[in-house]
Amino acid sequence: MANSKIRRRSKLDEILSSLWILVAFIPYLNGFGLIYIGNKTSKGNWIKEGMAYEIPWILSLIVYEVKPINYIFIVVGIIMMIVGIVRSIIANSKYQKILNNGNYKKSESKTRSLAGLIVTLIPCINGMTFLYLGGKMEDRKLLYEGTIYELPWILSIIFVFTPLGGAFFYIGMALQIVSLFRYIHINYTDSRFYKTLGNLNDNREENLKRDEPANAEYKEKAKMEKPKNNVRESAYVDYKPKIKELKENFDKKEEKVRNIVNNRFKSSELTHGRFMTIISNSHDNFYSQMETANNIIDLSGEKSPKIDGELQKKISILEMINGKMDELIMEMILNDSSERKTDEDLETMVNDMEDLINSVKNYN
Repeated sequence: MANSKIRRRSKLDEILSSLWILVAFIPYLNGFGLIYIGNKTSKGNWIKEGMAYEIPWILSLIVYEVKPINYIFIVVGIIMMIVGIVRSIIANSKYQKILNNGNYKKSESKTRSLAGLIVTLIPCINGMTFLYLGGKMEDRKLLYEGTIYELPWILSIIFVFTPLGGAFFYIGMALQIVSLFRYIHINYTDSRFYKTLGNLNDNREENLKRDEPANAEYKEKAKMEKPKNNVRESAYVDYKPKIKELKENFDKKEEKVRNIVNNRFKSSELTHGRFMTIISNSHDNFYSQMETANNIIDLSGEKSPKIDGELQKKISILEMINGKMDELIMEMILNDSSERKTDEDLETMVNDMEDLINSVKNYN
């Protein structure tokens, strides 16, 4: 599979994109730099590392009044901040390489994901993100979880002038740490998360196999049938068998690559969620291009060079998507049989498919 293209970036771009390192020098906030680049590049390990640097500071606030223990956590926080500075400088080298190669998921959901993380970091409202996601995903467990995170804060306000108020406050702080790690876990393991933040409310990953065959068959039948009241047949009807053949090939490849991903990765792994999201996006792009081509055929009368060229372009795009699916299947089979599997190989496969998806969108 072809490697991602190297982008030329100016020195100013590299300097500006390295400013996040300055956050590593700020006590209590030193882990947020790694959280930021981890969120931007879908590197869960960087986010987890950034959170680890924040834990001593959070614990020092929880036991603020217990001075000996409080001091211990502060000292640990300072030591980890020094380690974090060194780690941030090292991580920045790889981060710049990723930016140069374009090896990261470019999506508006990144901003919303970071916004959700920020909300989870704020006491008293850290459970709101779970309530929001639970409502969007129609997941009662997330709704209950968000309620649990909010309950201690509500009780601490109700009993603010009693010893119980302080007790509930500390419980709320402890649960806030739990909520942070739970949010990161959901962010990088639940494929529904990407769709919810991307304003897609259709839980495709759970329902695709059940719903898509019927929907696709219905759509294809409707497209391929000629309206009875049409007096003139489209001059481009000969294109339809080719489009139908490409569609049947794509459906087989999509099913095959989904099976490979499900067999190779656990559903809790970040890579599984990313691949499933890419496969679903490829499905949406293929069907969008196919339906556009069929609409052109149905609505066109006499032949013209412009329409011919547009249909040829649509068919080329469908063939390109099918070709990339073939490459993805072959690369995963070869990579799986290799004795040495690297994150870079998987990252290249993911980014090649994402680049294809982004390029196909430009044709719409």
